[in-house]
Amino acid sequence: MRNYKLREIAEIIGGFAFKSGVFTDIGIPVIKIADIYSNSISTSGCSKVAVEHLRGLDRFKLSTGDIVMAMTGATTGKVGRHLTNEAAYVNQRVARLRAKHPKATQNFLWAIVSQAGFAQVIKDAAGGSAQENISTDGIGDIEIELPDEDCWTQIGETIACLDQRTGANKHLSHTLEEMSQALFKSWFVDFDPVVAKSEGRKPFGMSDDIAALFPDSFEESELGAVPKGWRVGTLSQLCDSVQTGGTPSRSQTNYWVGGTIPWVKTGELNDGFISNTEEAITELGLKSSNCKLWGPGTVILALYGATVGKLGVLAKTATANQACAALIPSRRFGFPFILNQVLAVRTELCSLAIGAAQQNLNLSTVREFRMVVPEDFVSAAFDQIVRPFYQQIECLCAQNRLLEDCRSLLLPRLLSGEISERSVASPEATAA
Repeated sequence: MRNYKLREIAEIIGGFAFKSGVFTDIGIPVIKIADIYSNSISTSGCSKVAVEHLRGLDRFKLSTGDIVMAMTGATTGKVGRHLTNEAAYVNQRVARLRAKHPKATQNFLWAIVSQAGFAQVIKDAAGGSAQENISTDGIGDIEIELPDEDCWTQIGETIACLDQRTGANKHLSHTLEEMSQALFKSWFVDFDPVVAKSEGRKPFGMSDDIAALFPDSFEESELGAVPKGWRVGTLSQLCDSVQTGGTPSRSQTNYWVGGTIPWVKTGELNDGFISNTEEAITELGLKSSNCKLWGPGTVILALYGATVGKLGVLAKTATANQACAALIPSRRFGFPFILNQVLAVRTELCSLAIGAAQQNLNLSTVREFRMVVPEDFVSAAFDQIVRPFYQQIECLCAQNRLLEDCRSLLLPRLLSGEISERSVASPEATAA
């Protein structure tokens, strides 16, 4: 074991200071701090620049496998990895890290900077009175104790294999979510089967039994033309109840210490299943506050601030704070229908948020939000088709939690030399 400065392992450069006037909606993506997510980056929705503004800037271009790091603000030290062949450039206050040591691979460098606690090391090294701020030299000065160089490649490959398995599961989950949303849009937003039948055509890709559930004409409503026999209703009419949570007093330690009841915050909502939470409360904390217990399948909606409109589905019984609304599905409309319904109207719903400093959704606005409500047997058919999708998504999420736990336990022991890479099963077996 010996200490290395990060600059010995990696080439570290800061991004280019693009002028705001060159950003457009089309062109080549430019990665800003906001485009760095949990160990990944996203180019969807990010700022772009035209090719003519990139001449002479190849130094700031990302290659497949490159690592980016936030250098400013509350997320200083947050890292992501560019895993596609898509051309992209880094903006100012974003660092690009690329392995340069002859024994260091990009996978090994990623293992170092993505380990638990490394972002905090960067934040601790950052200066600035108003907010954290670190330079590329400051990043390069970070010291890491590492094992013998001959094992670096294998360590990187082991961690990369776990990450690839996790990524494949996320990709499959995303595909299943897209399939569910596409079916919902076809049936309940575009009314494709009704349009087809009204034109004397057989609905595409649909069995005769399912097609028979849809009417063959439209009728007028306050929301425009809707399938005959369907109606306009409120979001609360799809649910047994729409409630908010609460926060037990922080001054009462017995409301928190030793808690076993998951307590959801809006920052933990990611439009997917919620199994683990950062905090939990006790039974006494539950009874002594406005918190309420909600069962699996409850859809959680963020009401306040930057996360307004974010969604989650409880995978197990939990509660939440007052910034969350719980949409408790009725027997007539299961969580897949409610989740997809809110996703479909989210932009319109969030447009009703009020507040100057912070946009907030009022609970009554959520309850009374009006939408087209289908016949029960149509929503039941939708549930029967897509519920297996969500059951598989939940299983994939559970697999990823195990893989992430394995990574968290294994990586620091490999990097510390506590476990030799020779004592670890092959990467393929580790991820199996």
